[in-house]
Amino acid sequence: MNDEEFYASSGTLLGALQRGLGRGVTRAMHDPDAARPAVLSCLRRDHRWWWTVDERAVYLARLVRDLEIPVAQVLAVLDATPPEDDENAAGLTLEVLEVLGRAGNREATEAVRRHTPEGPHPIEAAPGERPPAPVPDPTLAEARRWTTVPDHPRYWPSAHVLAGDGEERDVPALLEVVNRVPTRTEGLDRCYRGLIEGLARIGGDEAAQVVPRLRSLWFTPHTYERAAVLHALLTFAPADEHPRYLIEGLEDCEADVRELAVAHVELTDRTRRCLAYLRDDPMETPEVRAAAARRLDRSG
Repeated sequence: MNDEEFYASSGTLLGALQRGLGRGVTRAMHDPDAARPAVLSCLRRDHRWWWTVDERAVYLARLVRDLEIPVAQVLAVLDATPPEDDENAAGLTLEVLEVLGRAGNREATEAVRRHTPEGPHPIEAAPGERPPAPVPDPTLAEARRWTTVPDHPRYWPSAHVLAGDGEERDVPALLEVVNRVPTRTEGLDRCYRGLIEGLARIGGDEAAQVVPRLRSLWFTPHTYERAAVLHALLTFAPADEHPRYLIEGLEDCEADVRELAVAHVELTDRTRRCLAYLRDDPMETPEVRAAAARRLDRSG
């Protein structure tokens, strides 16, 4: 199945919600009637690229609460899910119910209790697909040689060696590898977080050429990588410029993106309201709540 069949365009409300983008939350609040069925569709089919690492539970639970979607409709998704659950609908919906329960929703808490490990949809980590186990890491000298041969079996592990231990002369090779990371379904099993972190670590004008590529990678459904994208955008931005993705990052599905955005977003009336929301939301992670509290306290 290609991504045109599995994912709506990232420019639509549904596509933004499927990818856990902050803009999806903003659009949902502006059009609740369209957003409610879209959120439920994201429960009926788990659109995380890797169920075990990409986050959606807090993101979707907040939408359920803030859009005033009855918990009964969430439970209906769970009850309609077949035992085999190929789309991980029950797994994701149970995660969302757990978050709702943590925020004091008793109906959600009772639903989770009914689905014990002996029930029709046991609470356990969804397997998802995993990347192949890495071929041992090559030495730095070997990595420089193998990253010149894209079809070499050690091409990708070599690129990660350069990202971790390379220097300025390795930037062209790293840029070439990042440009080979697909932004669509085929090949998203290639984790690129470390590659982007390597370019940000090395820094410089040549490494900054990755910025247009980062703006494309922001929209992929493999959201585990998104914090590295935002960090690199911050690294390469001029000192007086705040990347526009920081505001969107406050409502992202990934907690480490929200935490990074909290620390760096420009303070305005709008962003202060967002920070207060994150600070006070019992659904939020302790780390993000604490970061939001610190930022507001420092700003007076």
